[in-house]
Amino acid sequence: MLRRRKPVTDRNTGEAKWHYRVRFFVKGHWRHLSDAEGRRYRIWVHKHIKGPDGAPLLLGDAVSILAR
Repeated sequence: MLRRRKPVTDRNTGEAKWHYRVRFFVKGHWRHLSDAEGRRYRIWVHKHIKGPDGAPLLLGDAVSILAR
């Protein structure tokens, strides 16, 4: 699936309909933000581990699955 067919959050509560079950590394990247006056700026987000504490850590090559 290249796109989700259903929204990932509930429109009423804003809560995610999914949760991470593993931890994984996220590469460093730029994050675009806006200040109170609407001026855009960006910050560098350093490499970090994402996912719930205590979950297994995924290591190794990245895998992408293309499914119908």
